[in-house]
Amino acid sequence: MPSSKPALREARLRPEFAGKYVGIEPGVWFSAAGLAEKLITRLLREGVSDEELPQRVLDPTHFEFRGEKAPPAARTQPGSGDGSGPKTISPVSRTSIPPQPA
Repeated sequence: MPSSKPALREARLRPEFAGKYVGIEPGVWFSAAGLAEKLITRLLREGVSDEELPQRVLDPTHFEFRGEKAPPAARTQPGSGDGSGPKTISPVSRTSIPPQPA
């Protein structure tokens, strides 16, 4: 019998923490990796140094998770060196999150 869990790790913002994450719609499932990259990029733009970045950007008290965790070899770091820059995150039920003003 097939599992109903999604194959990719997904995260959604809990409604009670929506004020802390402007531009991320609460209750909508997003790729966890893409959402983490968006939040890391935002923190770096706000002047947080690499050393000050939290170990877990997606705080489990602020976000719900579903799906499988990626194997360690498949995990990537922001700024992977491919020159493509930050990606627009596509939630499961929407096309994209609008970029934050600079």
